[in-house]
Amino acid sequence: MEFRTVYELAKEISLERSEVVMTIAEKLITEGMEKGMEKGIEKGIEKGMEKGKLEVAENLLRLGMGIDMIIKATGLSEEEIRKIMN
Repeated sequence: MEFRTVYELAKEISLERSEVVMTIAEKLITEGMEKGMEKGIEKGIEKGMEKGKLEVAENLLRLGMGIDMIIKATGLSEEEIRKIMN
């Protein structure tokens, strides 16, 4: 059901019932926002970890470590490491 339809139904229901409907709608909105924030935080953490791996790989390259060892140390692919080198 679309939000507008729910809104129209809520207007037609008695004041007492409309409060219940709006409370449910508010709860659903809040839950959706919380889930969205959780996903955003998870993505942010993943990006931060990936950035950290890239920085470590770059430092190891500067120290002269071989690509095979960097792959083992960071979990990055050879392609990702070669991009850093260029």
